Amino acid sequence: MTTTTGERQSFEADAWKFCNGCGEDKPLEAYHRQAGTRDGRKSRCRACVAEVSATWRARNREDIRAKAAEYRARPENKVRARANSAAWRKRQETSK
Repeated sequence: MTTTTGERQSFEADAWKFCNGCGEDKPLEAYHRQAGTRDGRKSRCRACVAEVSATWRARNREDIRAKAAEYRARPENKVRARANSAAWRKRQETSK
Protein backbone atom coordinates (compact mmCIF):
# COMPACT_ATOMS: atom_id res chain seq x y z
CA MET A 1 0.00 0.00 0.00
CA THR A 2 1.37 3.39 -0.98
CA THR A 3 0.87 6.28 1.41
CA THR A 4 1.33 9.96 0.83
CA THR A 5 3.49 12.17 2.98
CA GLY A 6 0.39 13.71 4.57
CA GLU A 7 -0.87 10.29 5.66
CA ARG A 8 2.52 9.41 7.16
CA GLN A 9 2.66 12.67 9.09
CA SER A 10 -0.83 12.18 10.48
CA PHE A 11 0.10 8.63 11.54
CA GLU A 12 3.19 9.88 13.36
CA ALA A 13 1.20 12.68 14.97
CA ASP A 14 -1.30 10.12 16.30
CA ALA A 15 1.40 7.73 17.56
CA TRP A 16 1.62 7.18 21.31
CA LYS A 17 4.31 5.76 23.54
CA PHE A 18 4.50 4.42 27.10
CA CYS A 19 6.68 6.49 29.49
CA ASN A 20 8.96 4.41 31.72
CA GLY A 21 9.09 7.27 34.25
CA CYS A 22 5.47 8.10 35.02
CA GLY A 23 3.85 5.01 33.48
CA GLU A 24 1.48 6.95 31.21
CA ASP A 25 0.81 6.71 27.47
CA LYS A 26 1.67 10.00 25.79
CA PRO A 27 1.97 11.26 22.20
CA LEU A 28 5.42 11.12 20.58
CA GLU A 29 5.68 14.92 20.79
CA ALA A 30 5.98 14.52 24.58
CA TYR A 31 9.36 12.79 24.16
CA HIS A 32 12.80 14.14 23.23
CA ARG A 33 14.43 12.64 20.16
CA GLN A 34 17.20 10.06 20.58
CA ALA A 35 18.75 8.67 17.42
CA GLY A 36 20.06 5.44 18.97
CA THR A 37 16.65 4.05 19.90
CA ARG A 38 14.38 1.91 17.73
CA ASP A 39 11.57 4.49 17.59
CA GLY A 40 13.88 7.53 17.70
CA ARG A 41 12.57 8.80 21.06
CA LYS A 42 13.76 8.65 24.67
CA SER A 43 12.10 6.17 27.04
CA ARG A 44 10.96 8.90 29.46
CA CYS A 45 8.72 11.84 28.58
CA ARG A 46 9.96 15.44 28.70
CA ALA A 47 8.23 16.06 32.04
CA CYS A 48 9.93 13.05 33.67
CA VAL A 49 13.32 14.03 32.24
CA ALA A 50 12.88 17.57 33.59
CA GLU A 51 11.92 16.23 37.03
CA VAL A 52 14.94 13.91 37.19
CA SER A 53 17.24 16.72 36.04
CA ALA A 54 15.87 19.16 38.62
CA THR A 55 16.29 16.59 41.39
CA TRP A 56 19.87 15.89 40.34
CA ARG A 57 20.71 19.62 40.19
CA ALA A 58 19.23 20.15 43.66
CA ARG A 59 21.28 17.28 45.12
CA ASN A 60 24.51 18.39 43.43
CA ARG A 61 24.17 22.17 43.76
CA GLU A 62 27.48 22.69 45.56
CA ASP A 63 29.46 20.57 43.08
CA ILE A 64 27.89 22.45 40.16
CA ARG A 65 28.77 25.82 41.72
CA ALA A 66 32.34 24.72 42.47
CA LYS A 67 32.89 23.49 38.89
CA ALA A 68 31.41 26.69 37.46
CA ALA A 69 33.66 28.84 39.67
CA GLU A 70 36.67 26.77 38.64
CA TYR A 71 35.75 27.19 34.97
CA ARG A 72 35.32 30.96 35.33
CA ALA A 73 38.64 31.27 37.18
CA ARG A 74 40.70 29.88 34.29
CA PRO A 75 42.43 32.69 32.35
CA GLU A 76 41.36 31.48 28.90
CA ASN A 77 37.71 31.50 29.97
CA LYS A 78 38.00 35.02 31.38
CA VAL A 79 39.20 36.22 27.98
CA ARG A 80 36.34 34.40 26.28
CA ALA A 81 33.81 35.91 28.69
CA ARG A 82 35.11 39.45 28.03
CA ALA A 83 34.94 38.88 24.27
CA ASN A 84 31.39 37.54 24.52
CA SER A 85 30.32 40.52 26.64
CA ALA A 86 31.84 42.95 24.15
CA ALA A 87 30.14 41.21 21.23
CA TRP A 88 26.80 41.28 23.08
CA ARG A 89 27.13 45.01 23.79
CA LYS A 90 27.96 45.67 20.13
CA ARG A 91 24.86 43.70 18.99
CA GLN A 92 22.70 45.68 21.42
CA GLU A 93 24.01 49.00 20.10
CA THR A 94 23.43 48.04 16.46
CA SER A 95 19.89 46.77 17.10
CA LYS A 96 18.73 50.14 18.49
